[in-house]
Amino acid sequence: MSDDQIEVTRLAEPVMRPNENVVEVGYQVFIRSKSIGSVSETKEKHLMRYLFRPEIEYFAAATGFVCQHGEEWLTAENLGFKTWGACFVLRAI
Repeated sequence: MSDDQIEVTRLAEPVMRPNENVVEVGYQVFIRSKSIGSVSETKEKHLMRYLFRPEIEYFAAATGFVCQHGEEWLTAENLGFKTWGACFVLRAI
């Protein structure tokens, strides 16, 4: 993103840890000053809890629901290890 003064570029690299149910996302952010051309860089790591389909199905069943469908958020693609966001359709039983 950018405005009249700066341009910001953010790179994100996820590392899936399925046995721990987490994803570690490494962020690298570049901020370029348009007036003087200098670039600053910052790095961050975010460790996030990840709910996989078996957990969604378990929690759904434990609360009176059944999981009918899951897909990648906003694309309707199949879920996989490259999926960043997911949505599920649950039905009450």
